[in-house]
Amino acid sequence: MSNEHPKWDLSPAELDDFMESLPVSVLHWDSGRDPVHLSNSAARLIADVPPESPFPVRGSGMGGYAEPYRSQILAALRAGQPYDGIVHFTTVGGETRVFDLHVRGNSERGWAISAPSVGSEGAPIPPAVAGRFTRLFARSNVGMLLISGDDGRIVTANEAAARLLGRASVAELLPRGLFARDVLADDAAREALIQELDRDGFVSGRELPFVRPDGSERWVRLDLALNDEDRLIEVVLADVHQERLARLALEARERRFRTMFEGGLTGMYLVRITDASFVDANQRLAEILGYRSVAELRDRWETDFPGLREDLAREFRETVASGSTSFVRYRALHRPDGSLRYARSQIGLHLAEGLAEAIVMDVTSEFEAQHALEESERHYRGLFENAVVGMVTARLDGALISANREAARIFGHASEEDLVQRWGTDHAATQQQFHDAIEGIIASGATTGTVECDALWGERPELRLRTYHHVHAEEGTADIVLLDTTAQHLADLERERLIAALERQAIERRQLVQRLLRAGEEERQQAAHEMHDGPAQLMGGAAMFLHLADEQLAEGDIDRARQTLGQGAGYLKTALEETRRIMARLRPAILDDLGLIAAIESAATTAVEPFGMSVSIGERGEPSPLDEAVETVMYRVAQEAATNAGKHSGGTNVTITLDFEDPAEVRMVVQDDGAGFDTAETFRSTNGHHLGLLGMRERAELISGSLIVQSAPGQGTRVEVRVPRGARAVER
Repeated sequence: MSNEHPKWDLSPAELDDFMESLPVSVLHWDSGRDPVHLSNSAARLIADVPPESPFPVRGSGMGGYAEPYRSQILAALRAGQPYDGIVHFTTVGGETRVFDLHVRGNSERGWAISAPSVGSEGAPIPPAVAGRFTRLFARSNVGMLLISGDDGRIVTANEAAARLLGRASVAELLPRGLFARDVLADDAAREALIQELDRDGFVSGRELPFVRPDGSERWVRLDLALNDEDRLIEVVLADVHQERLARLALEARERRFRTMFEGGLTGMYLVRITDASFVDANQRLAEILGYRSVAELRDRWETDFPGLREDLAREFRETVASGSTSFVRYRALHRPDGSLRYARSQIGLHLAEGLAEAIVMDVTSEFEAQHALEESERHYRGLFENAVVGMVTARLDGALISANREAARIFGHASEEDLVQRWGTDHAATQQQFHDAIEGIIASGATTGTVECDALWGERPELRLRTYHHVHAEEGTADIVLLDTTAQHLADLERERLIAALERQAIERRQLVQRLLRAGEEERQQAAHEMHDGPAQLMGGAAMFLHLADEQLAEGDIDRARQTLGQGAGYLKTALEETRRIMARLRPAILDDLGLIAAIESAATTAVEPFGMSVSIGERGEPSPLDEAVETVMYRVAQEAATNAGKHSGGTNVTITLDFEDPAEVRMVVQDDGAGFDTAETFRSTNGHHLGLLGMRERAELISGSLIVQSAPGQGTRVEVRVPRGARAVER
């Protein structure tokens, strides 16, 4: 609404008719027109214009406005500013009424509207109140109403009451015919108020819902007083809507808390901060503490838990002194039946109320499980640390987290800590093997796996491990058991070496047997040839001479028979000599003629003299008779050893010693001072060389003996034969 004077296009008569028909009070003035125009409702209310009025026309009614409204209206008109506000107006009849006034114009011309009025009489203010508390009534933040005691019609109200009841202004609140029942729809509540008001004349602090124009309810607190003189009900309204909502929400929370408190799965209690005396508890707490009911717990709190009360009171004091209001405690609680329960208490202090509230959880099962777990961990730790197998815990990348003593020993470290610290640098290859194994297990979807790996470290290049991995993928770790398979690996290598050696020996033995067979066959063939060409021919000739001599004797020619027998005897003698020679070659006759020691010395000397070497022979102990087969073997071994020394050693002397001191066996040692040789390489050879050594060993084994050959380049050769006492030739 602007302050510009409206343009009137009506004739004076039409304007009078229009003004007369308006239901509101309208006043119009114009210095160029006379008289001033009023609506009927305005004409009945205004008083004479005082001399100081800025209105130029008599009857403008400014004299009826009460201060400070009149001064405010005049100031606005002089400044040419609009005026909008609630004003008090005194009519010609002396009644004070309240109007919503809107003024536009200035001292020269303009118009004013006051609307709406209640009925045709406006909203009266009782004479007893008129002029009193008017400023407070108009501007208070507390809603105020006047209601007719006769019919419940709202007579007047202030702005706060209008806003509270959902109206934009008092003018909107006071249309024609608005009654208390229109805003207080609860008939029963309204009737109860009227009855109490009639009985006592006053009602205080009653909370009721008032209906607003949009249909919503607004809760207000009412104070009502009945003025019997005016038959008006004075009403003071306080907005308690938000307060009520908050209170209802609080009550709902309290109900929910009480439900949780009484039926909760955790124990709860309230005690006083000063001395931890009992205030309240729920059934679950009573059960945790071993009581049948909260009442029983309440009755026995003081006597059964003096120590707990002292601890709580002390903890309350310490918590307050620290500036905190909450803490958590774990306690062992002794119940009346002697059993023990473990509880976790979360305690909060409400200092303003002087109360401590606690939520108590029975953690006995968890505590016992934790205790069992700790015991298991201690037991496992003992097994882990003292295990006879290596055990480590590693990350998924193979890096070590922990290890036991056996693992440190396997990898050559002085301690478990040293192994863990130096793992990444000293055992990078093994760490990578662990990582690969763990990745393979995870990729397969399994949790365990077995892996064979080489673990190369330091001076143990032969180290071999079999590892058992148990992977905890979610935790990012793996437990690994280490079995040191090095001994098995070495045993496998030794077994392979022995098998190879046996295979070589088998080859050598086959070669030697073939040689011996050939030699034996050759000897038999030679002996047979020699027997056929020698003794057999001679004995055949002798037989012929004997037959001829027999014929000559039959003829009586004794002389010729004697001569023929002489010739036959010569043939027999020659055959005997040839037979002995052949037998001597099969078993040296020198053994029978000279004995073992002299025969060995003779054979050795014969073998080495062509190579410029000498022979020295000695004996220990008292010589004793030996089996012929044993003597033959020892003779042949000495002869072969001396022959090898002469051919291969390049030395100057061969020493032979026969030792009869040991009652269990007889020993013979043949030693030279020559160049020596690598015995391992010689016995590994399968190309037929050095079969003499193998022949000597074979001969020794034929009489249950053993042959030991010791030699090294530059250190000569020592051949020792050991034969048990009483040994005989072994059937092969």
